[in-house]
Amino acid sequence: MYIIIVGGGEVGYELAHHLIYQGQNVVVIENDKGRVERFKKNPALKVVEGNGAQALVLEQAGIKKADLLVAVTDMDEVNTLACLLAKKYYVPHTVCRIRGKGFLKEDSSLISQFGIDMVINPEKVAALEILRMLQFSDAGVNKSFAGDRIRHVVIFGGGALGYQLALLLESSRQHFVVKLIEKSMKVCKKLDLELQKTLVLNGDVTEISMLKEEELYAADAVIAATSDDRTNIVAALLVREFGPKKIICEVKKQQNIPVYKTLGLDSLISPRLLVAAQINCLTRGEELLDLFILPGEMDRSI
Repeated sequence: MYIIIVGGGEVGYELAHHLIYQGQNVVVIENDKGRVERFKKNPALKVVEGNGAQALVLEQAGIKKADLLVAVTDMDEVNTLACLLAKKYYVPHTVCRIRGKGFLKEDSSLISQFGIDMVINPEKVAALEILRMLQFSDAGVNKSFAGDRIRHVVIFGGGALGYQLALLLESSRQHFVVKLIEKSMKVCKKLDLELQKTLVLNGDVTEISMLKEEELYAADAVIAATSDDRTNIVAALLVREFGPKKIICEVKKQQNIPVYKTLGLDSLISPRLLVAAQINCLTRGEELLDLFILPGEMDRSI
């Protein structure tokens, strides 16, 4: 396949190397000079410097012969426009990364109208994976942690992943009891309005006194999903003394994964790497486990 990747960040970088390993013909479009130089170190990769939402740049990348365009920049608008332009060049398949929940709601009809084939939200992907991790034991057998009893889950961080996970847990048939701790009072007030069944608390998850005050001893699982890897590491190590059955940490930066593992934190979630892995599966025709969102389903993904 001839594949164009718009965006050379962590998702684009990981995806490009997966696809090259498969033997695919890959071109990356990136407008950051530092990232461009990073890609040039791999002679098997072709990189075009420029804005992937511009027709001339897409033509330089070979859009007229592309089988698949994957737009994974950090800007929803750029990703959407790149995919829309790709369809104008009759690219058979397009995948669009969209992060902002408001953008999804406001533009879902536009996305469907212009034929974007798949939309993917990294935080939704990660939240679904965490839910699976909570539902099944480490042995990999179909034995639910929750069973017939209520499961207590505590989420550290009220960002995109924490919010998506809380929504999933609220709607689960397993009747999870969910508590979310967020440092920003402003974010807490917003989440308190949007989440119906989650107890939203304001606090610093790196303070042991606060963790004791919130009775973390009752938690069956703790998800460290703040916006900072160091905070997640510290919080995960502190919460060990409370004895939860499961501690799951979000990893923002791939290079921090070895640090987590040396500290004995093995249940790790990287939204970016999950997205790259799932798009990689798409190119091989493998099942995507409902992690992708078709245009008509986007409103349900929020």
